[in-house]
Amino acid sequence: MKLTELIQFDLIQFNFSASDKKDALNKLTGMLVEKGIIENRDEFLQALFDREAMSTTGVGDGIAIPHAKASCFKKAMIIYAKSNDGVEWESFDGQAAKHIYDLCTSQWSRRTSQGTSYAIYCFDEFRSEGST
Repeated sequence: MKLTELIQFDLIQFNFSASDKKDALNKLTGMLVEKGIIENRDEFLQALFDREAMSTTGVGDGIAIPHAKASCFKKAMIIYAKSNDGVEWESFDGQAAKHIYDLCTSQWSRRTSQGTSYAIYCFDEFRSEGST
């Protein structure tokens, strides 16, 4: 899977602002509806909330990786949001999330996992080159 197959560059958000992770997930899901990528906002948003209820997706070091699968997606994709102030995400290390990678798919597969891991690695390399 190519990185360009996972990322729609019009879904990359800089200067992202949200009051908390619930607000962030609402805004990111709303963007998918606005762009015509999904029609059923509630299905995907509920899947994200259900996943967060299992355990936080705030992995630490200012990174959150919310993810969910929902039938409303035709293909896997990644939404990236950069928050200068950070969003409280109940991360394992207590740090606010400044880099949010929202992974969206209709089903998980080994290929999807490899592609999303590679995409996050690329964004992390970009971030470490001084763009934080």
